[in-house]
Amino acid sequence: MSDLISFSSPAVPILEAEFGKPVLLNITSTTWAALNAAPKPLQVKPDLKWGKVMTSCQARD
Repeated sequence: MSDLISFSSPAVPILEAEFGKPVLLNITSTTWAALNAAPKPLQVKPDLKWGKVMTSCQARD
């Protein structure tokens, strides 16, 4: 499974830049849902290289 993440995740920001739309992968969608369901906000702001979906997670200021 980790091989799929390492091969597909770097393509997310490239595809988003080319088409101007968020790119959904199963792993990013599942991770986004888990992070947004957590009772506390994230302690760190998600990195832009993770794509639009992951950077939409709420970080603590």
